Amino acid sequence: MERIEKALKNLVDELEGKGYDTKAFQTNACYSETLEKSVKQYLYDSLLGLEDGLKEELRLATYLKFEGDDKESICGCMFVKYEPGIIGKFEIYGMNLVYRNAGIWIRNVELKNLTTATLPTCEEVIQKVENPRNIKSKRFKF
Repeated sequence: MERIEKALKNLVDELEGKGYDTKAFQTNACYSETLEKSVKQYLYDSLLGLEDGLKEELRLATYLKFEGDDKESICGCMFVKYEPGIIGKFEIYGMNLVYRNAGIWIRNVELKNLTTATLPTCEEVIQKVENPRNIKSKRFKF
């Protein structure tokens, strides 16, 4: 368990270093708390048999931008796997972003083939979502 806690602390530090706010997260659509407390609560419930634990991916959701219910917002959901081993680490491998304005869905952006190291900064992600001209689409040309 110590190895998992250390890996979680490293993930929190990595995300904070890239400008992500780790104070309000949900783990697998439950456990609203700071990122660290949310994942720890999920793991505790896993030990009790109430959740699947680390054998499946974790979905860590948070707002990247929120200015109120009647304004625009960007919600991000990171897909994370725990990689056991000598060190043990949490690795982000994808991210789904939902852009809304006044609660109305505007667009969905998916970031694939990520690693925790290649994850863009929070500011870069926000710019990618807000400026669709930077997004390549097979069906539409901007």
